[in-house]
Amino acid sequence: MVIHFKDEYERAGLLTAANVFDQPNANGNGNSAEKLDFSEPVECAYCKKEESKCAKSGWTDRIIDKSNGVSYFDILNLTDVYTISKSVAPGHRLMCEQNKEQMSKVSIFQTILQQFPWARIENDGTFRYRIVLASRGLLGNGREFGFWSEEPCCNEHGLDTFEWGTSLMQSNHLDEKTGWKLPDDEIPWLTFDENSSGSHKPPTFPPSFEDNWKSYYEWRGLPLTSTAALLLHWPLSIYRILEKLKLTPSGERRSVNGERKSLLVHYIGAEEELDYLPIFGELALLLPNTDLELIFFGESPYMLLHSGRQLGSSDSILSKSQTNDDGVYTYTAPTALGGGSIRIILWGGGLAWTPEVLRFGAPFPDALIGLNAGLSVYQDWQSVIVSSRAYGIPFGITEFMEASGELNRGLVTNLTVELPEDASEWMKETYGEGGAANLRIRHEMECDVNPFMKPGQKTGAPWSRLPAALNGFTFIVTPFIERVVPPVSNGN
Repeated sequence: MVIHFKDEYERAGLLTAANVFDQPNANGNGNSAEKLDFSEPVECAYCKKEESKCAKSGWTDRIIDKSNGVSYFDILNLTDVYTISKSVAPGHRLMCEQNKEQMSKVSIFQTILQQFPWARIENDGTFRYRIVLASRGLLGNGREFGFWSEEPCCNEHGLDTFEWGTSLMQSNHLDEKTGWKLPDDEIPWLTFDENSSGSHKPPTFPPSFEDNWKSYYEWRGLPLTSTAALLLHWPLSIYRILEKLKLTPSGERRSVNGERKSLLVHYIGAEEELDYLPIFGELALLLPNTDLELIFFGESPYMLLHSGRQLGSSDSILSKSQTNDDGVYTYTAPTALGGGSIRIILWGGGLAWTPEVLRFGAPFPDALIGLNAGLSVYQDWQSVIVSSRAYGIPFGITEFMEASGELNRGLVTNLTVELPEDASEWMKETYGEGGAANLRIRHEMECDVNPFMKPGQKTGAPWSRLPAALNGFTFIVTPFIERVVPPVSNGN
């Protein structure tokens, strides 16, 4: 039983059931689905109607203006702000030029997608990845669909509500073959045979690739027909952020016998990633001579730990991780590939990351990372922002849309360098002299297209066509700095 089917999932499922992907088109050189269009109906941001004419806005020709990618109607031309879903948003008068600049990146998103032969762009410019998965028999729910399983069903485990990570209630992780469910030559293997000339042949060392999927596939020995990028964007986006934070190996550390270092990352807001942890083993190949530890924070890891302990068997991955302290996933790359290692553990000390984690809980991190963060949307991020700046902890995130970067800059600035002077004493009491000084340092906050995003544009909302994708943009909240101020404990 699947708790919730999205429209796109249902359409793809119906096509699969009707064997559309098995039926040749009229030319005999493809399947019948290739001529279909799966664009999402647009709607007015003001009245939520899908008609081409909105009575309240007075727009008669089209709802979406292709030059700036958003609902374009007269009421916005007359105001600086308007209301969407009971929240205030900047109006057209303020946002037009910014939106036009963001729309110029649509071609970049399409170029990233079109590296792959399975790319298909709908008439609205979006990519419906579930259609591709359905055409390959990878769309569905349950362990038989491997790492591709959609919203895993939890009722069979006795849970009343949906939770990510129920695969950790199994006794073992899926292996590469049953997890990826791809032809052997399309699987990004983590088990290698040095004498093999086939799919198990290890990649060259040290890692060497350009900032694009095509080059990465070449280094990993994958054909572009592989859909692995539709999941590998998770570990590759982490690597991209670590690279921007200057925390990836360089120089002698990239040699087989290079100096070994530990890297501890607090990974904040983990959700669906919990159901395919083995794909993060890719990071061990990318970070030679590095012992990477990822601590997953968030409501999903917390709830999973506190419900899974009771509902899972004593032989489950969750139970074993509590007994032997090995974490919920570990992997070590071959010595010839740098011997990098990764260990993932779940944080059960609270529903969210808070400054108290640094003062009384988890080990002090080398970096903070959040993927698809929504930094300006969720209030919990505010304490993370201030703590990272005060203590000098490198902090990077990804966002769906470039517009989020603009909002993030304003939020971070207001919480740090532009705090009123009368807040100085509070800052010193809370973060110490050094931390208070750090908060006043103005940093450049880069927001860049992530070349290792999940390929293909998705819609940000039915009333928007601004370029958006999972892990679409990287945003650096706090860059790497040499001096780190330790957290103040108990006010001392």
